[in-house]
Amino acid sequence: MIALSSLKSENLHDRLGSVRQIINTSGNVVCRYTYKPFGETFSTEVEGTLENPFMFTGQWCDVELNQYSLRARQYEPHIGRFTSRDPIFGRFEEPLTLHKYLYCGNEPINRIDPWGLWDKETHDWFIDLLFPLMSEKDKDFVKQGSNLVDTDFQALSTLICMR
Repeated sequence: MIALSSLKSENLHDRLGSVRQIINTSGNVVCRYTYKPFGETFSTEVEGTLENPFMFTGQWCDVELNQYSLRARQYEPHIGRFTSRDPIFGRFEEPLTLHKYLYCGNEPINRIDPWGLWDKETHDWFIDLLFPLMSEKDKDFVKQGSNLVDTDFQALSTLICMR
């Protein structure tokens, strides 16, 4: 198997950030991926052999465990659930957030959860809640529509989990 890092190639992503195709410097498709809604690989068409650790929503996949590492927790695409409990409390106004193992509020086609803590829509609500606690640097990122740097984001989530 050829390691992706040894080739000059480019990942082509869909709107969720999932790697759909890998092309070489000539523009030829080297690898294609198709996913089921919760991220399980439906079929992979490989021309040659190519090792690619980044797949569904652009996240790193541990091929030995067949799980995605979403920073705070591992995600199992075959069952569409996380393998450990959510450390963040849910909201009674949104009952699906109370489920401790649910991925993306059971809506993986329109939401992503790159940190394993909350999906994108919940993330936006959470940022509003945390805005007063953020550094000026982080506030600038949010105002520009960018995501927080992972380390800063993990620090903020740790702060909330400790309360």
